[in-house]
Amino acid sequence: MKIYVISKGEYSWYHIYAATTDKRRAEFLRDMASTTGSYGTEARIEEFDDYAELTPIKGELYEVMICYDRKGRQTDLYCSKESFVDNEYIEEGIRYKEENLHGRIDEGKSSTGEVYYSAFVVAESEEKAEKIGIDMIQKYRAEKMGL
Repeated sequence: MKIYVISKGEYSWYHIYAATTDKRRAEFLRDMASTTGSYGTEARIEEFDDYAELTPIKGELYEVMICYDRKGRQTDLYCSKESFVDNEYIEEGIRYKEENLHGRIDEGKSSTGEVYYSAFVVAESEEKAEKIGIDMIQKYRAEKMGL
């Protein structure tokens, strides 16, 4: 489910005008917020995924990574189990709780021009994690390309 947040302003003037799960209502509220009040900016719609609707999954956390060359051809696929200490994952000094990582997708580019996508998946086995991760990454890429 998507959550649409209507916001207005910048920096210290930033505020949330409304939030809804209905896109048409969000567009209406954005138009209303753009014509009322102060802050001197047009209202905008920010779109978020409702991760609260994800049902807890029993299993281990895996990172599934797919690499693509410059022409968009898949070159590599990796699936590895992630490590936790006291139910926390530490990446570049940032602590993440295990339950907050499921469904996260990261994107990057290597020095050789390859593009890679990483999906974090909680699953009962590496085989299931790989299938779920591949589906998540393919969906992410399709949405990004507007398909």
